[in-house]
This record gives sequence, C-alpha cells and structure tokens, in this order.
Amino acid sequence: MKNIYCFLITISSALDIIDFQSFKEIKENIDSGKNINYDKTDLINQFYQRGYLFDDEASEIKLINKLAAIHQEDLSNGVQRNYTICPTMGCNLRCVYCFEGEDNHCNHSCLTQAQLNTILTFIKNDLNNNVCNKKKPVISLYGGEPLLISNYSIIENVLDFASLYKLEVRIVTNGTTISKFKDLLKKYDNVAIQITLDGAKRIHDLRRITASRTGSFDTIVQNIDELIKIGVPTHLRTNIDYKNIESLAELIGFIKMKKWVETGLVYPYVAPVLDYCDGSEKSMKESDLYKAMVKIEPNFGCPDSIIKKISSPCINFLNVFFDPKVKLKPWKMSYCEATSGGNFVFSPDGNISTCLMLAGKGVYQIGTFDASEVRIDSNKLNTWTERTIYNLEKCKDCKYSLICGGGCPMAAINLNKDLECPFCSDIAATIEAFVEHHKDDFLKGM
Repeated sequence: MKNIYCFLITISSALDIIDFQSFKEIKENIDSGKNINYDKTDLINQFYQRGYLFDDEASEIKLINKLAAIHQEDLSNGVQRNYTICPTMGCNLRCVYCFEGEDNHCNHSCLTQAQLNTILTFIKNDLNNNVCNKKKPVISLYGGEPLLISNYSIIENVLDFASLYKLEVRIVTNGTTISKFKDLLKKYDNVAIQITLDGAKRIHDLRRITASRTGSFDTIVQNIDELIKIGVPTHLRTNIDYKNIESLAELIGFIKMKKWVETGLVYPYVAPVLDYCDGSEKSMKESDLYKAMVKIEPNFGCPDSIIKKISSPCINFLNVFFDPKVKLKPWKMSYCEATSGGNFVFSPDGNISTCLMLAGKGVYQIGTFDASEVRIDSNKLNTWTERTIYNLEKCKDCKYSLICGGGCPMAAINLNKDLECPFCSDIAATIEAFVEHHKDDFLKGM
C-alpha cells in the first residue's frame, strides 16, 4: 500500500496508520512552526485522544510525569539481578575482534575457593533479604573462558549452589572444552550454554582461532552435538561484521543440515561486533545488520526462521515495543543491564563491575571482594544507575530517547571518553528498517 504513514509516540505508546492527505495536513503545520489553531476536526480529536497533541505544555508535562511514575515502578519491580562470575580472565582462543585484550587472555590466575565462597554468601544474603525483586536472579559464568579444566571445581561448586537455590546458570563459553565438562553438565537441569560460530568453517576459522593459531570450528560443532545428546539448551551466537555477513547464509544452511533447531535445544541468533571492540571499520551499524538479516532470511522474526533474533539492546527493545501483546510499552530510561543496577560482575582480581566489557580491567569498578566480604561502593554504583535519559542533557529533548535509553555506556567511555555523555546510535535508521520489515503485520493489526 502506497501513501500510508506510521505515526508513533513513545510517551503513550500510540502507534497509528495515517493516510497521505492527513499526514500532509499535519506536516505542513509542523513545518510552518505554527500552532494547530483550527477547529478540532475528527482527525485532530483523534490526535488529542491518542496523546499526539496537547492544549499546552503543562498538560503534556503532567502526562509525562504520571506515566514516568508508572514506568519507574514497573522497571524497579522488573529488574532481574544477574551475578556474573569470571573464574579466570585467561582464554584458550585468540578471537580477532575480542575486546578483552592479550594481557587478560594470557592471565590464567583463577578465582580462589575463598573468593567464590564470599560471592555465593553475597548471593545467598540477597536471596534471604528479598533484594532480587519479583524476578528470580540468575548466575552467569563468563571470562575469559570459564570452562578451562583448571576451573573445574569452581564450576562444580557454582552449579551445586545454583541447584540448591533453584537458580538458572548461564555459561558463556567458546565451546572448545565441552567434552571435559559434559559429564558434569548433564547432572543439572538448570544450565544453559552460549557458544559462538562465526560463519561457515572457512570464515569461522579465520576469526576464532586457538592460541596455537589453529581453527576451532570442527571442535565446536562436535561439542554442540554432545550438548544436544545430554539435553543442554544451547544459544548459538554469531558475531557479525562486514567481514563475515556474506557467509551467514552458508552457516544457516549448515545449521539446517545439522537439524539442530529441530531438536528444540539450539537457539541461533546474531549480534553485531561493536565498533569500539576491534577499533576498525568492519563493524556494522544496527540498521545495516537488520536490513542484511532480512535480505538473507526474508522470514526473519517468524517462528520458522533459523536465526531467531538480533541481540542488540535497541533491536531487542523494538521487538517488545512493537509487540501487540504487550499492552504497557516499557520506557527505555537507561540503556542496558549495566545501568539497571542489577548486574554484578566478579573477576579474579577482586574487582566488581556492572558491565561485562570491564571485567578484569580494573577501571570503572563499583566494588571489591576478597575472602572475607563483598564491598559495593554505592556512589560508584550510582554513577551507572543514574545514567538515565533524565540525567543526560542531550537526551532530554530527543524524540528517540525513550527507545534509545541514552546509548551504550561503554561506547560513551571508549569513544566519548565520558560515561555521563550519551552515545547516539543509528536509532532512526534502525526503527525505519524494523518498521519496513514488519509493515504488513502492522497493517493487518490496524
């Protein structure tokens, strides 16, 4: 259908389809800078009812404040606490785009049992004191590579603890050492694994290479098969940039051939390699990745698509915002779990951060821990949790702020050299690409 326009207001979550003549009428008034001062036609009355128009600024502010209070309460109750434990920052791979750096990769010092006991006591106290709100917290194992054999006892103790308290454990692993842990993993029904394949074998083996400079594709594929045999849910991630996007269709064909998705245990998804990770121009903007994704897999977003989602705070949020089943559309008042106040990342150096990308780096930390206690610095934590669209000056009048959330804090640190500065992504182009792909669904629902 031509000459149909989509109107969206993030304040009230209104989404409407409008014809060309009505759009032209409204746009001419906006472009002229004049107030809409003619009689309230049916069109104008509808705009008032839907929250696009107000009689004065005070009326608009009153509604914003009312809705802000509702969303803040909903957000406070909805934060899921995530305790991320890094048994080591050392790794057996040398991925070409990794943000952690060679110094961390070569540092194979491990979390001690005494340190782990302190972390688990901290989690237990949070559970007993009901600080985890209505959502049950999760424990994540990260690194470095968490599933190095030197970490076996740490992994086993974490899994035992989580099983006792009925907590989910998510393990982010490169997937090369699963064979050493499969007998342990199959004892538990509360574990999910994330593994990365970065394309077809010829591409993956150029990107995710071992410390001895050999490829890892065949080992990872074999280990995914093992995880399926023992019934462990596996999130299969592909990190995408301009270097490997062309091989994604080949990887999709490989996944189909393996019939992994049909097992109900493998969930493939893609994520952009961030431009402040590898410092190059290979990184894709979210909008370009989205457009490429729907070209490669036209049914992307449907239940029968192989790739289930693009993992990106912006696109994740659009999926929720445009979901007709979600009645109260959330406001994105901050960007991600690092600024939500619910994420604690423990690294072997005794530091605590809110962001995975800061693990083991000793900067922008929010606390410390040792064999005796966990110490959270509330002022440093507040620096992160107060990074909201209300406190970022450039966000206050931005029409995208309630969808963007101020942008990635790590991008602000790495590119703007200031955590308290917003990072403006290509949010406008991403929304346009998202709506273009889903426009038929929107029209059907109207």
